[in-house]
Amino acid sequence: MNKSGINYRRNPHRVPAGAALKFGATPDAALVFDSAAGVLAVQTTDGSGDLTGRLSFETATDTPGLVFNEPGADMDVRFEGGADPNLLFIDGSADRIGIGTAAPGAKLHVRAGDSGGASPASGSAAAFESDTDAFLDLLAPAANSAAIRFGDPDNSEAGAIVYEHASDALAITVAGAADRVRITNGPVLFVGDSANTGMSAGITISQAGHDNEIIALKSDDVAHGMTALAESDTYGAASKVSGSSGGLNIVGYAEAGDTRAVQINGRATDDNLNKATNALGYITLVAQKKSGSSVGNAGTNANLAVIANNSTTRFIFDAEGSAHADVEWTTYDAEDDFAALRDFEALMLPDQFGEALRYRQTDFERLGIAHGFGVNPNGRMHAMINWTRLTMLHHGALIQLAEKQNQIEQHLSALATTTTSPSPQCRLDRSGET
Repeated sequence: MNKSGINYRRNPHRVPAGAALKFGATPDAALVFDSAAGVLAVQTTDGSGDLTGRLSFETATDTPGLVFNEPGADMDVRFEGGADPNLLFIDGSADRIGIGTAAPGAKLHVRAGDSGGASPASGSAAAFESDTDAFLDLLAPAANSAAIRFGDPDNSEAGAIVYEHASDALAITVAGAADRVRITNGPVLFVGDSANTGMSAGITISQAGHDNEIIALKSDDVAHGMTALAESDTYGAASKVSGSSGGLNIVGYAEAGDTRAVQINGRATDDNLNKATNALGYITLVAQKKSGSSVGNAGTNANLAVIANNSTTRFIFDAEGSAHADVEWTTYDAEDDFAALRDFEALMLPDQFGEALRYRQTDFERLGIAHGFGVNPNGRMHAMINWTRLTMLHHGALIQLAEKQNQIEQHLSALATTTTSPSPQCRLDRSGET
């Protein structure tokens, strides 16, 4: 048999180099071996009826290669499994690969079930879909780590999410620096750090050598405008008091309409009624001084707490329990301090001291001694008392008392002088007769 210049009867097991086996009358397909290129190609007709390569085997190298659709035609390939008709689907027109789907939505789309209409976002290189919970497993030995790495032209490992099986810790690498964020099994969340022997569970943040905010709390509802100190939507922040020596600086920001920049609430179940030096309260402030590697009592006359108006200290509470106030002293020279004190007590306890005779509620408000008068359920008055002003009133009353006492003493002295030195015209004899 001789066909197309090939003598098959001469050697029925070998086809000469450059020959083609063609099938069909058109022909519709062919098997071609290019001996120069070392390629065995399977050809079928394209839309124009011409034979074109569909599948080729490269035999010229030590490692033979397989090429499918070398001309880049718009054609799909589907591998069917025992139960999945799209076990592997190659979408030639979209240049995508689907596993479990004939309509891949990303370069690689693995579909274990229909998610209900969800589709991969634009730009996704891979998508994993399921009709129930979807998981991506990275499996490694117990002594090793599993990671998702992120790279760019400048750094092939610019970032990573790493799970360390040996220590049971999850770490995030940023800009090539390890442990920017680390979560251990404590659980402890580390930011900028990786260990804290003083913490079993919690959050540890290290800001390295930076001196600005270490924590900032923000809200879109806030716009305080103090942008020289913090961003306008920041309502709370924490930082160091001193860049070199530390200390905790807590700052609150409030915009117009509210004066509460910082509010501390103490909420407990039981009351503490103790009034001794070991008493506790709903809000307890404790001052302690370094002693070796621990702490102890503050030194003699040390300031335990200070209240300042911006940079000016106004109140000091010291280690001996004394309170100090930087106040503007005033006197009530135009008032009768004694009468004011008497009437103030009568105003607050009318059932015990009767009614105020001269000074009324409005007078004490005018003098700045008390405001916000009200009545308790027991019928007694209460008010917001300015103890500094009340102390000044007491001081003025003592001065007035001293002045009156001095006047009395002078009057008695003058009277005594008069009675002990009678005039010669008026002397008493031994009988008492003049």
